[in-house]
Amino acid sequence: MTPQDRIKSAQQAVKSEGLDAFIVSGNSNNYFLAGIADSIAANAFYSIVTKNDFYFVATSFHAKQLKEKLSPENIRLAGGTVGFGEIIYGLLKNSTKIGFESRQLTYDRYLGFKKLLKGKILVPVGDMVERIRMIKDAQELALVKKAATITDKPSSNF
Repeated sequence: MTPQDRIKSAQQAVKSEGLDAFIVSGNSNNYFLAGIADSIAANAFYSIVTKNDFYFVATSFHAKQLKEKLSPENIRLAGGTVGFGEIIYGLLKNSTKIGFESRQLTYDRYLGFKKLLKGKILVPVGDMVERIRMIKDAQELALVKKAATITDKPSSNF
């Protein structure tokens, strides 16, 4: 599944949940949607999914990887004088009902979003991206089979 396919699935899920937008804050879910294999930086970026648009709000740390996978118009960089909050507010100012990953977002960050998005309806959503991640494509299945083969080998080398 390409990042574009994953994004389309996420947009369909936003519609199915009856939301205007969805904030993805979990690292593994963001890496999955972006199609990048990097889990070094904690809380490195957010994904903003709307019914028709999709944005990654990231630091320059991930800019190169994201630009290799996605169109530049889908990437917003935070840093310097422009922070995550300002960018996220700008992307969500016309949304009313905004979902968030209730299992991923810390309470402190939730309170920050509640203050930032005052007047918006914040809706906890448990596992929207995880449901998309459950469906494996041929490439993912091949990697799982390869990993199983490696782990099935005798540990005689130890």
